[in-house]
Amino acid sequence: MSFKKETHLELLKKKKVSEGEIFLSNGRVLLKVKDHLNTQILFDGNHLWYIRLPSEEKKQIVKVDLETKGKNNMLISFLFKPDLFLQNFRFLSSRFKGRSRILNFEPKNSESEIQFFSVKVEGNLILAAWLRWKNLGNEEKYRFFNIRFNQDIPISYFQIDTK
Repeated sequence: MSFKKETHLELLKKKKVSEGEIFLSNGRVLLKVKDHLNTQILFDGNHLWYIRLPSEEKKQIVKVDLETKGKNNMLISFLFKPDLFLQNFRFLSSRFKGRSRILNFEPKNSESEIQFFSVKVEGNLILAAWLRWKNLGNEEKYRFFNIRFNQDIPISYFQIDTK
């Protein structure tokens, strides 16, 4: 599926827009952001990899172990381990908007960097998601489109090349 991300930077009073693609298969996730760093985020089932491929520079790779306890684990849980979502977030409310429903959540941990999380769904499809960060008051809005199911994505697509 494709996505468009709008980030409202509260301190700078600016809006930043980026787009990309997300691939999902057998518990693995690959997110490719079309930005100046050619960012990729890969979840291989055990680890999260942040990969940046800036033009004319050396590849930058950061590996995160999801078993590590900490603030970032909460953020990672709703992106890459949906079974952990309700361990970290509390359901607040739901309202209809046309044929869609808006679901609102808050983190259970008061030390979370996330202030709130909302998602717009229609049937079983997630159409959009919103995040607000506590520390800076920034807000991120994601829109998903070109969602295709039952695509044959080879497992090699989700393997990391550390060179």
